Amino acid sequence: MCDIGKDDNRFLTFPILPRIIAIDMRNDYQIQPSNEIPDEKLCRLARQGDGLSMENLIRRYTRLVKTCARPYFLAGADAEDLMQEIDDAIGRDKSTYRVAHLGISPAPSLMHGFYTVDGYSNNYSLEYKHRFREVIAEELEKNEEVRVYFDLWGNRCYLFNSITGNYMQLKKGNTLVYEGLEFDMDALRELGCEYLFSGAEIGDAERMGLELVGYYETDDSYWGIWVYCIMKEAK
Repeated sequence: MCDIGKDDNRFLTFPILPRIIAIDMRNDYQIQPSNEIPDEKLCRLARQGDGLSMENLIRRYTRLVKTCARPYFLAGADAEDLMQEIDDAIGRDKSTYRVAHLGISPAPSLMHGFYTVDGYSNNYSLEYKHRFREVIAEELEKNEEVRVYFDLWGNRCYLFNSITGNYMQLKKGNTLVYEGLEFDMDALRELGCEYLFSGAEIGDAERMGLELVGYYETDDSYWGIWVYCIMKEAK
């Protein structure tokens, strides 16, 4: 439903997500999508105020959106105060930089206004997927299951790795320490990424060209986030 332009480094989610997210996520819908009208036409009509087209889109993509939105509804996942602390620590207009995530979902960051190079989308350019794959290529080679997962089903454009695989729900208080990750940091920087939000400490951050900004959590947050600045050149 939404495509990333060639020169657009923001990983876009669904333009109707704010409307859909108001749906009671506890309800299950019997979806009977109509394939007679293409998504592009429905989107155009919905933007013109056609309520039936909007409802058609909502029913067509409810299951997918529920999957994308699930991290918002985790017990204790309200991250507004946490994200505000991180925003204050970075101290820059969020539209001027991009962030990536390690071991945690990008969803809370997107929900609170951060621009991300990673995310979940059912439609983004193959060129972007290939560029993102360069970042995680060496890590994918260490884990065949995760490699197949990324290569054959690319909706999740995440920093998959050999330590936590495709798990993106690390909770605050965990004792995990990432070490030995072989991401291509140059390729990550080329995507416009300047900060890495991690669900666990990175023990050899300096080797990766990362500088710790700080660790952040709140009493009510599900997440505890280590924020690293990506230096211009790895040491």
